[in-house]
Order: sequence, then C-alpha cells, then structure tokens
Amino acid sequence: FINDPALLWVVLIGKFFFRYHVVLESHSLLPEKKKRLLQKYATVVFGVSAGICEDFERTIEKSKVHLLPNAVDVAAYAHLETSARDEVRNLLHVGKDTVLMGYVGRLAPLGEDKGIALMLEGLAQLPARVSLLLVGGVPQEESTFREVAKKHGVEKRVHFIAHVAPDSVPRYVVACDVLVFVPPGGTVFFEKETSPMKLYEYMASKRPIIVSDVPTNRGVLSDTEARFVRAGSMPDFVAAVAEVTSPMNAPVVYARVEAAYSRVRGN
Repeated sequence: FINDPALLWVVLIGKFFFRYHVVLESHSLLPEKKKRLLQKYATVVFGVSAGICEDFERTIEKSKVHLLPNAVDVAAYAHLETSARDEVRNLLHVGKDTVLMGYVGRLAPLGEDKGIALMLEGLAQLPARVSLLLVGGVPQEESTFREVAKKHGVEKRVHFIAHVAPDSVPRYVVACDVLVFVPPGGTVFFEKETSPMKLYEYMASKRPIIVSDVPTNRGVLSDTEARFVRAGSMPDFVAAVAEVTSPMNAPVVYARVEAAYSRVRGN
C-alpha cells in the first residue's frame, strides 16, 4: 500500500521479485503514463475525491477505482460543547453576544487562495458584533493577512491562532458560531483534487457551515447540509453570514446542521 505516487516506480520494480498486490491511495491527479502502469499492475486504486476517481476511470478499469474520502472522529467533539466553547472564547476575549466565524487550516499553502482575503473584506460589510477566528496559519501567512485585515479596518475583529495539533482542533471549532470555507475555485486543486479535512471537522462540530460552490466542496456537502455561495462572491458571502445567523432562519439552519452531522457520523 502506498499513498505517495512518487514511490510507484519502486513498488512496481519490487513486484517483479516479490508477489504482492499493489494498492495506491492518491490525493492528486496523475500523469497518463502512471495511470497506464496502474491499469496494468495495480489491484486497487483509491482517490480521495470524485474528480480524481473520474480522471482515473478514463484510463483504469472502473472496477479497480474506488472513492476513499476523508473522515473524522466524531467522538472527539461530543464532550466539548460547553467547556471548550467558553474556554476558547474567554481566551480570545470574545463576548457571548459576538458572532464568531471560524476557519481552520493553512491560510495560503503553496500560494493557494483559500478565500481568506474574501472573508476579511466581507467582515468589513458585516455588523461589528461579527468576528473572525483563523486557526492554522504559519507566521508569514498571518503577517500577510493581518495587513489585509488592517486595510479593511477589521484588525480588531480578527483572531489568529497559529498551527495547532490535530487533537486541539475540536476545541477551537466548537467555540465558533459559524464555520466557513470559501475558496474561489478555478484551479485543478479545488475543481478536482482536494477532499478538505476541515469540512469533516466542521460537520462533526454541529455548527452552521458556509462554503463556496466548487466541485470538491460539493463532493462532501449538499444544499441540505450547508449554505453554498458563489465562488469568489463577497456579496454572496456577506448575505450567507447574515442569513445563517438570523434567528428567523434558525429552523432551516438547524436542519442543515443535523443533516451534516448525520452524514459525517456515517463516514
């Protein structure tokens, strides 16, 4: 079993000397030459997104290709509801009346736009009681987006937490009132490759979710589980935050939260 395509040649050479099955888990699209080798020598090929699997199936027998999406330990979130929420919000000096939006993950890995600038621009259009928590950035990313926040006059409403260990993620997620992931799309990564771990963490937290309408997000969530917005649209994002935080829409929002939680429990 390998999950690094760079090792494929080594594994295939070894197959000529040892009798074993070749199983690959891929997190990205592969060159045609490697796909032809997998068709010939692999027993099973897993793709973490529907886009990867669809691409594999153009070269590899469909019976060999299987979707293997991410998952999360739902139990890690169950006992944190009140204690962690209060602890984190006190640490951030966030009041009970503040609507705290949250994002977890790298802010701009390898230059990929994760929608952070859009969130900061949108925050300036939202009421002052709305704040934003960004968890997981490295120092250079944090410095960049602090400047963006200052440009839009929202620097006092944005909280940065550096990279945390995976077992610490749940306490920050449950401290939020709304969870957001709004990349603009338009790249192979967001159109086909990624299976965002953050979305499974969001679903397990039982919080409303706002996501951009890109294929990889659609591969994890549906309209009955999250509020989708047009990719790259700041007005749509602002409207979605206002919608999911309005008491008038509580029944619809709660239904989405429960549907998302039910799905992630089954993963």
